Amino acid sequence: WLEQAITQQSQGLAAAADENTLAQETQPSPEASYRLLFDNNPQPMWVYDRDTFAFLAVNDAAVYHYGYTRAEFLGMTLKDIRPPEDVAALLDNVAHTTADLDQADTWRHRKRDGTIIEVDITSHSLTFAGRPARLVLAHDVTERRRAITALAEHTRSLEAVRGVAAEVARELDLNMLLQLILAHAVDLLEAIGGVIWLWDEAQQTLTLRARRGREEYIIETPLALGEGIVGRVAQRREPLVVNDYATSLYAHPAWVERLKTYAVVAAPLVYRERLIGVIWVDKDKTTGTFTMADCELLGLFADQAA
Repeated sequence: WLEQAITQQSQGLAAAADENTLAQETQPSPEASYRLLFDNNPQPMWVYDRDTFAFLAVNDAAVYHYGYTRAEFLGMTLKDIRPPEDVAALLDNVAHTTADLDQADTWRHRKRDGTIIEVDITSHSLTFAGRPARLVLAHDVTERRRAITALAEHTRSLEAVRGVAAEVARELDLNMLLQLILAHAVDLLEAIGGVIWLWDEAQQTLTLRARRGREEYIIETPLALGEGIVGRVAQRREPLVVNDYATSLYAHPAWVERLKTYAVVAAPLVYRERLIGVIWVDKDKTTGTFTMADCELLGLFADQAA
């Protein structure tokens, strides 16, 4: 009985030891856990060689976000994802980065398709495959910074519009008022000319009533709703930007030759749902084009003018 009991106990201890060994073997090592966090991190990450700047490892998020394959990444250096004009600043920054953990300022990176993005960089030193290296996490802040810039521009635009509105409100003569509104619109959008068309409710037409910087605006034939860019803006009561007048679907056939090199932005003058007219400003394309922000700005200005 004693011999049998000792044998069973030995077998039990051996089985327990085997289970313990198996548990240790199946438990991931710290290195494997770190690799898992690296590979599955939703933010782009990479490891680069501190001496050569070569990429030593990249995660899936970096491959997806930057557009390079993993093989392409591993054949490149940090310099290859920077705009050429930023490389000198990169080299200077890396040369002076000595802290284990570094949160650098915002940098510009270049994706495979040439798109420039802005990223916040966090990095720290480590040894990778026996070589001095740094682990980098890149957070794309392009849209956030674009939104902040747009908000600042919108705020400045509102302040400019309010200032103009206060000045315009003091003028009571209609012809002088139209010239003043047009002058401020041209200046506000850095345009080189402009016109105002007023809506004639009785005739159901738009008539040219003011022009600035554009003596070639001699087409004074009244326009119907929907006719040309002016008529379309009046009909839809929405601002419109066209950066190549000659090819626009809304260009007035009689105006194409005269304005073929022009970029145009126009907005309706509407007050309490009543159509008053349309304001239009333009540029020769050699002096620039208009953006959607310009279109929104003229819309704000037109609301105040109306």
